[in-house]
Amino acid sequence: AHENGIIHRDIKPANILINSKNQVRITDFGLAKLSGQTKITKIGTALGTVAYMSPEQTRGIEVDNRTDIRSLGVVLYEMLTGQLPFKGDYDQAVVYSIINEEPQATTILKNDIPAELDWVITKMLQKDTANRYKDIGEFLTELNKLKKKIEFKQKEVSVKANKMQPSIAVLPFKDMSSQHDQDYLCEGFAEEIINALTQVDSLKVASRTSSFSFKGKEEDIRSIGRRLNVDSILEGSVQKSGGRLRITVQLINVADGYHIWSDRFDRSIKDVFTVQDEISIAIVEKMKINLLKGEKEKVTKRHTLNEKAYEFYLKGRYYWNRRTPKDMFLAVDFFQQAIDLDSNYALPYVGVADVFNILAEFGFIDPGEGYLKSKVLLQKALEIDDSLSEIYASLALITYCYDWDLKAALNYASRSIELNPQNFDAHGTLVEILGSMRKFDEALEIAKKVVELEPLLSMSYALYGIVLASTGRAEEGREQLEKSLRMEPNNPMILSWLGMAYIVKPAVPAKAIEYLRKASDLGVTLAHGYLGMAQAMAGRKDESMKYLQKLEKIERERFLPRLLMLLIYFKPGLRHFRSFKKKYCPHHLIAVIYLGLNMGDKALDEFEKSSKARDYLLPAIFTLLEHYDLPWLEEIISSPRFHALRAKIKID
Repeated sequence: AHENGIIHRDIKPANILINSKNQVRITDFGLAKLSGQTKITKIGTALGTVAYMSPEQTRGIEVDNRTDIRSLGVVLYEMLTGQLPFKGDYDQAVVYSIINEEPQATTILKNDIPAELDWVITKMLQKDTANRYKDIGEFLTELNKLKKKIEFKQKEVSVKANKMQPSIAVLPFKDMSSQHDQDYLCEGFAEEIINALTQVDSLKVASRTSSFSFKGKEEDIRSIGRRLNVDSILEGSVQKSGGRLRITVQLINVADGYHIWSDRFDRSIKDVFTVQDEISIAIVEKMKINLLKGEKEKVTKRHTLNEKAYEFYLKGRYYWNRRTPKDMFLAVDFFQQAIDLDSNYALPYVGVADVFNILAEFGFIDPGEGYLKSKVLLQKALEIDDSLSEIYASLALITYCYDWDLKAALNYASRSIELNPQNFDAHGTLVEILGSMRKFDEALEIAKKVVELEPLLSMSYALYGIVLASTGRAEEGREQLEKSLRMEPNNPMILSWLGMAYIVKPAVPAKAIEYLRKASDLGVTLAHGYLGMAQAMAGRKDESMKYLQKLEKIERERFLPRLLMLLIYFKPGLRHFRSFKKKYCPHHLIAVIYLGLNMGDKALDEFEKSSKARDYLLPAIFTLLEHYDLPWLEEIISSPRFHALRAKIKID
């Protein structure tokens, strides 16, 4: 039809028929028009039609073949996910959604959809016609490339199947307790088994974040196994009643869905460590894996014998993994209670240190205070057990972010990965270190590896994207960050990074403002500074000054409201926070606003303050800064003052 200059304008499932020979036929050209012909029909009123319209159709403006491509994208989205991308209770609500809202990624709604196919559909659904496929031929070419790629992967997997090492994913256990209040224990139990199994060199274990992405989803085990690329799945449940535990586990073969092994453990809560050991060893035996010398001891290693301290640690990890400021306080409280019960339990020391690292990294607390607390805690953990990957990952972060000793940080990150090749945090820090050392090819290689390690984690693609943007490949970086945002639309860190990626060359200030405003509204201090910079780049000086004033006001505010400060004094587990009186604002955020306003001397003044305070993100910011799309940037970064600041970061 398009080759003959005919635009259908009503592509929807009802107008697509399949005959007995499996041939597709498009019917009902009642709304069709010839290319270039004046529009003679009004917007349809049937919900089915409205839901498949393009934004240009809803506005009643001239359309071309790309409106049919958009409608076909809606049909494909619905075929894959079982739901429409744009919805509403009435026609006007659907039209509003089509014009103003972005659909959820298909990969979020269905885990077995290839990310590449999601990208094709996303391109078809672009609101701006210029961003869609220019014609059906281009779309078909890309679809055929994707088909060949998927077929090649399937053949590759089939060929390697017999040669591959045994592999397993441990899903989060289900809470079968009557009160449904043991979620922390279910997650923690599964995580501890994952950590134990990673000690077996000949066994490939899916990471926690990948496995836990299926939590609460009723998906077929075989589908989960294919998605995680493993040949066996361990799932289970926990039922706690008083001091008793009932733990049920089943090991399932992904290929046919049959049970390899299942068992039930009715034990006292005091026997939780023994049960974990029994399950881990049983998995190894049932998968016919021969343990190397010393591996059994690693698998059954216990970090504490105090079951109450262990329970507090699991609660701390549960809240730490949620990452919100409120959850950070709860995590510290539980970690400290674990330490109080067993002062030789190394992991909760690392837990508290990690909280202060992340709070300092994102500008919530003074970096000096955060660093000192973290350093003391990590040194204590090292004295207890110097074989923990988690300790070296944390040391890598503070050595890079605060000490600015990149070589030493690189050694810590490498040691962490050596002890646990699946440590995502260590890989992420390693990428940042290599970028700041200007080893961009190596940084990109590790970033790609992170995506392979954590293909279901949004932050994997975000990390890869921000590294690309930091190396002058802005368009590619934005694509990865957009993919990340589709997986987790309200993640404030991804929104911030995506906004920053639209500040580098070639800048799109309007896009930067769009994403950074969302992050700023979620309370991200980092976003306030870059939003002010983007406003300046867009010529909105008054708006830019508002964010400058907002940042300058932060440091005059109390760290916590009076009532919560009292709580810190009554909760022994929160004593680490008693020294914090005021909020903190990294001065490099004020500096970037001055950069946008072409006030170079003031920007350098603020960068010098930031350097004196040793703000955690400054080494990474300096790497990205060189690509900002500002005509006066070269004069600033070539100045002796800026060179002196860069020289403080020890690369060799």
